[in-house]
Amino acid sequence: MIPMGHKKLTAELTIPAGAHTIIVFARSGADAHLNRHERAVAAAAAIRAAVCLDEVIDALVCCSGRTDLAAETLPELLQPALLIAGSLDRPVLEFNREALALLSCPRRLEIIQGATHLPADTHAQSATQLPGDKSDEIVELATQWFNTNLKSLVS
Repeated sequence: MIPMGHKKLTAELTIPAGAHTIIVFARSGADAHLNRHERAVAAAAAIRAAVCLDEVIDALVCCSGRTDLAAETLPELLQPALLIAGSLDRPVLEFNREALALLSCPRRLEIIQGATHLPADTHAQSATQLPGDKSDEIVELATQWFNTNLKSLVS
């Protein structure tokens, strides 16, 4: 159970035998079957999970996430955290800048120029319609972060 304010998210994580590294991808974004609030909580859930499971989570990447929804737990985060936000997603970019100031762990904020996570009906550009180079940039940033910070890869 991952605490989310007055609610708790139920999740099941099965770790394959012999696994040395697991990367869990929780993405905020414009998934059609999710309502606006559900799309917003992925980063907050990932942060809270990392705080609750600090012995098994080595690094964290939050992309276009509402980090403000986990503001009270940000100072407790021990794992290296990479925050990624689009330059056109001004509220989320501001939430991530504020989160950066609350974190005491190794941290970095990367801003993807010309990107947003908002659905097409609320912004001219949608995360699901981003040019490939934006998605590739996000994947490259996350890959570099994990290559640098995952204990099983660095040790």
